[in-house]
Amino acid sequence: MSPPSKNSLLVRDNRTGKTYEVPIANNTIDANAFKQIKAPRRDEPEEHETERGLRVFDRGFLNTAVTSSTITYIDGTNGILRYRGYPIQELAEKSNHLETAYLLIYGSLPTAAQYRHFHDEVMHHASVHVDAEELFR
Repeated sequence: MSPPSKNSLLVRDNRTGKTYEVPIANNTIDANAFKQIKAPRRDEPEEHETERGLRVFDRGFLNTAVTSSTITYIDGTNGILRYRGYPIQELAEKSNHLETAYLLIYGSLPTAAQYRHFHDEVMHHASVHVDAEELFR
């Protein structure tokens, strides 16, 4: 076996004596990597599916990253929410809804010219047909 990467987790399954290398990227590991760690079923219920690979149990989803995103970062424990790297508090204080929408869609806050164009486009498509307006009444 070649030496493990510095960006990996080395796991030894004491049931079988086998060693597995799980890559680490962005301080996360892919939970599906543990499916490769299998052992024959012994004195345990069939529903444990031991021979189908390990499953990761995270009670209360306290340490589960659902996805990797360049748009949003959430750390609920510490009250952190960022959009494209900007703290939500800063956006709430210094930007309006359309500027934030532009940021989420295009990845940066708009220049004055970009904002005017985006604003005009959104307002052009924001009108409600008179029939729909009547329906709401």
